[in-house]
Amino acid sequence: METPSEIYDRIYQEAQGVLDKYNPCKIKVKDGVVSCVVKRRGIWGFYYNDNNQLCCVGCEYHGNEGCTVKCLKCAFYLCPNVHSTYTINCINELGALYIKAIEVINIGEIRKPKPEDCGRG
Repeated sequence: METPSEIYDRIYQEAQGVLDKYNPCKIKVKDGVVSCVVKRRGIWGFYYNDNNQLCCVGCEYHGNEGCTVKCLKCAFYLCPNVHSTYTINCINELGALYIKAIEVINIGEIRKPKPEDCGRG
């Protein structure tokens, strides 16, 4: 039988697989710099620039190699400024995983993650 931590990690890996498969944030790498569509489009006052990195770059859990923790709320949270890039399959697959996470480990509502949501590795 899986422990709650193992369940959390498994659901996180499945959610990450969905994000990798559909790439709703349209993450790309150019000249070794990772960026998302929000930063490239100039949404939220950011100027269009392929070198603007990611929206989450200011998060205390974001390091040189990307996210340094497994945070389900981050995996499930999709920026409202890029809803047009989501596919119904991506939403359905993440939604099914979210329901599983609520039922099994009670992760709570999905909203923009706060640092206290991500403090587990």
